[in-house]
Formats: sequence, structure tokens, C-alpha cells
Amino acid sequence: MKNLIILSLLISLYFSCSKLTDNDIIEEDYTLVLSSNTINTRSNIDENKISDLNIFIINSDIIEKHIYIGRREIKYNNNQVVCPIRLIAGINYEIRVCANLGYKLNIMDIEDLNQYRFYVSHPKEYLGGLPMAGKYKLISNKNNKTIKLELERLLAKISIQIDRSNLDQSIKLKIKGLSIKQSPKSIYLFNESKAINNADIFPYGYNVTNDDIPKLNLINNQGISKSVNLYMLENCFGDLLLDKYANEDKVLDKYEVKAKLASYIEIKAEYYSNEYYTKADEYLIYRFYLGENSKNFDVFRNSHYNITVKFIGNGLRLDNWKIDKRALKKTN
Repeated sequence: MKNLIILSLLISLYFSCSKLTDNDIIEEDYTLVLSSNTINTRSNIDENKISDLNIFIINSDIIEKHIYIGRREIKYNNNQVVCPIRLIAGINYEIRVCANLGYKLNIMDIEDLNQYRFYVSHPKEYLGGLPMAGKYKLISNKNNKTIKLELERLLAKISIQIDRSNLDQSIKLKIKGLSIKQSPKSIYLFNESKAINNADIFPYGYNVTNDDIPKLNLINNQGISKSVNLYMLENCFGDLLLDKYANEDKVLDKYEVKAKLASYIEIKAEYYSNEYYTKADEYLIYRFYLGENSKNFDVFRNSHYNITVKFIGNGLRLDNWKIDKRALKKTN
């Protein structure tokens, strides 16, 4: 009998507490306004396009709500995407948004969201828009019902131009190809990311199309070409060399594991001089690693890198991995 009395008391308390909690829940309407920071350079890709959204409403590290908005449901207002959402009043939320993933994420747990890697099957798979992500900490405020969140692109944009102003006058250097090598296939949505292993690397990365290649061979009065754009997912390996290395010596040992994972640019060129030339369909190849400085190998998301490749003298003075001269033939 004693046990039955205690059980009855517990049930009464449970229903009493539940009833109070339900009565206290008040939902309020908010407007989520999404935008992406503008990069003021011309590109064949619409860098601000948003085709679909995964919106996660997080309360105390618990995903309270997951909203997916497909292409047909996206609503624009003054070049911004506007999404109505309902939130419980008095709660401090974290809102996380992913754009242009192409599908609804099957994620219910915050740790799974933190560790999720988004994969692309091709280095130019961005017709639906560049993948983006962003976070917002909402401090409950009844006077402000608009949440403005600026999304970050998960890719870096790399703009490259060629400087021939210090190239010997007798040299003719015609660019025939430009691409990123060793760019990642996947990326963490909300954490700094890098390629996991060799299987996570595209053997052939983002390349400049035949329509854009001529821009690298159009030279102004200063000997500088027009600029072209490349894109790649974030790939951060930090500092891998010592301070003493100059940019021209920024080369990793071929036996170093990260030498196969860090991203670099490859340029293919036809070459003519009084001493050497390249045969038809054979190219002189130039390479250089990306990074923040001469010892660093980071390529950060949502960053725009402007790179001028400067050729000096006969353009052949280096004798390392940076220049592959096997295609050169002597004129005599």
C-alpha cells in the first residue's frame, strides 16, 4: 500500500509540472534575413545565389528544429533571402544555416552537425550556387524580430594575373592552361577544414576554361594580363616550412605526406626563345603552393586571394619542382 501511495504522488507531480510548462510556452514570429558578403570582381559564377537552405534551431546544444527550404520555396527580397521562423519566447538560441548543399541533411544531433563533411563530386559543381554556412547567436529580445545572418562561402576565390614586365624581350610565353591541383573534395560546414587523405583530393582541380585563357595573354602597357578566377574548398595545413625560406623556395619534400595534400597552382605555357622552344601540345609547367606567406599552406574559406605571377629574365632560372622543363627543346 505504501508503494502505491508514493507512485500516485509521483504521477500527480509529473502531470502538474507538465501542465505548467505547456501553459508557459509562447511562440513568437521572427524573420530570418540571409545574405552573403559581396566580392567585387567579375566571375562566370553567381557568387551570391542561394538555391536551398538547411536551417537548424539549436537550444542548449540540442537541435530543437530543422527546417529545409528547397529551390521552389526560396523567397528573395532586395537580393536577400527572407525566411519566417517561429521561436519560443525567452530562449537564447543558436541558429545555424547551410546553403546550396542540394539536399536536406539527415542530422538530428549537434555533434553530428559539427562533424559533418559536405562532399562535391566535381571541382566545378557550383551551378546551384557556392556552398555557404553561417551561425547566429540569438539573445531573446522582444523588441527585435529580425535576424540578419551573413553567410560565408565554404570556398576560397583565387584571382590570378600574369606579369611579363620583367621577362626578357626575346621570350614569348603564351599561357595554355591554369588550374588548382590537390583541392579537397569535402569540407566541415562549421569548423576549419583540410583534406583528410589522398582519397579526399581531386586529381584535377578547378581549371580555367578556354574562354578565359585568352585573358592571361592580353597584356596592357605595363606588361600585365587581365585576371581570371579559380575556386576551391578550404584547405588549411598551417605553417609547414621555416621562416628562412623565400617564396621561390616554397617547396615541400616529395616524401612529406602533406606535399600530396596541400593545394597548389599549375600553369601550362608555350615557350619560345633564342635557345629553347616547346613542341606542339607540349608545355612548360610552372607550379607554386598557395598559402598566407612563404611558410604557410592555408587556403581559407570565404577568402579572396589576388595573385600576380611575375616572370623574370628568361623565366627558367629555378631548378626545382616549381618548373618542369622536360618539354623544352634546344633551338640548335
